[in-house]
Amino acid sequence: MDFLVDASMPRGTAALIHSRAHNATDVRDIGMGGAPDQDIAAYAQAHQMAILSRDFDFADVRNYPPNQYLGLVVIDLPSTATAPTILKLVETLSRIHKRFRTCLVDLQSSSQVETASGLHRERASFL
Repeated sequence: MDFLVDASMPRGTAALIHSRAHNATDVRDIGMGGAPDQDIAAYAQAHQMAILSRDFDFADVRNYPPNQYLGLVVIDLPSTATAPTILKLVETLSRIHKRFRTCLVDLQSSSQVETASGLHRERASFL
């Protein structure tokens, strides 16, 4: 699967996804680091990529209907979450989900994450 990593994610996210046998492009590497969400979404659609972001605007199904994207993965973490914590979460998600479609990640505690993807729910430790 190909991912478009939003600028809201840590810089090492694309490399981590590559290490898990997926393709990933960071928006900052293609000159879209400061691009509006609509432009990022249009790029993802045009290139058949799933969006990976911490930006909750992408979770608004009125503006970003899931059936129009290869995938939308929005991660909700406290603003105090560090880059290593976020990368560990992405690594955990890459292990428990063989194929992302629409996924909202809600941090339940400092050591577990519960994801909801359609009717599918998963809980996994990531620390």
